[in-house]
Amino acid sequence: MRRPRLAFLTAILVLPAAGAAAAQMMGPTTPMPSTATYGGGLDFQTAPSPQQRYNQKIIALRDKMQKTARADGGQLTAEHKAALQKELDGINRQFGVKAASAG
Repeated sequence: MRRPRLAFLTAILVLPAAGAAAAQMMGPTTPMPSTATYGGGLDFQTAPSPQQRYNQKIIALRDKMQKTARADGGQLTAEHKAALQKELDGINRQFGVKAASAG
């Protein structure tokens, strides 16, 4: 009669540990987003427009330029100016903005 009781006690002690180990291996559970609407529940009315995204990138580049200029002693070095111009050209190309003609 001791064996069934020992097996039962072993199961009680081992199974919770095995369940916890399995849960760790699977990772945390996250609720799935609602996909009741076409597009997986994305709200395109609150998503930033291309113009807003462009403006955000330009503002971030301006902030980077100001920070770099301060670090350079108030005046951008030629290397930093060229790097920032290259970054601006990339943003403009990404958003299909034509560069203004100089002159």
